[in-house]
Amino acid sequence: MAEETTQTNGSSNSKLYKALCYLSYLWLVPYFVAKGEVRDENMILNLKQGFGCLFIIVIGQLLANFLHLVTIGAIVIGIGGILSLIGFINVLQGKDKELPLLGSQFTSWFSFVK
Repeated sequence: MAEETTQTNGSSNSKLYKALCYLSYLWLVPYFVAKGEVRDENMILNLKQGFGCLFIIVIGQLLANFLHLVTIGAIVIGIGGILSLIGFINVLQGKDKELPLLGSQFTSWFSFVK
């Protein structure tokens, strides 16, 4: 089942970093900049979920550009975009939870993100 917690830290920097996790390649900003108290369990969860969305989008770009499977690539990119939007909205609402469908998989697949 999806894990859900409410943010206890009202820090605007923390919320900004969590939101950036879901904005494609801007995922790199919180990964390299957010350190210390900002990088708690909820931040790591959002980093993993955001990296999963980015991974899906990159796979879609690979399918569309290099393998010339444009329709399938567009569908995969759309799925990644929808998941990113859901994660972004969750952060704005102050909820830290896994994304639907692939969220638990992202957490286990990307265990190297810390």
